Amino acid sequence: MGGRLHGILSAEGVGTLVLTGGETDVCVLSAALGAIDLGYRVVVLRDAVCSGADDTHDASLELLGDRFSVQLELLMTEEFFKIRLTPIPVRPDRADFTPDANFWIDRARGT
Repeated sequence: MGGRLHGILSAEGVGTLVLTGGETDVCVLSAALGAIDLGYRVVVLRDAVCSGADDTHDASLELLGDRFSVQLELLMTEEFFKIRLTPIPVRPDRADFTPDANFWIDRARGT
């Protein structure tokens, strides 16, 4: 995770990664931990990850959700798109305002 992709994402100012994919207990877990280690906020879409074994899939999601809850958010895909498709509020006091993932997650929760 610390190679060319990290350099490109950093140069573009990306602070949040949304993960989907196969083998939750190997590839997704590794990508999530690597991203957290590099300082990214991570969103894992619970219904967009899978594994060959339900028990290790479930255990991996539980580990990520419990142990890394400060750096990582577990969301369903529909919830994620509801958050992202919500209109951006007008901020007349800040023309440069760009909401990040935490903004959208807090907004969806009503906080």
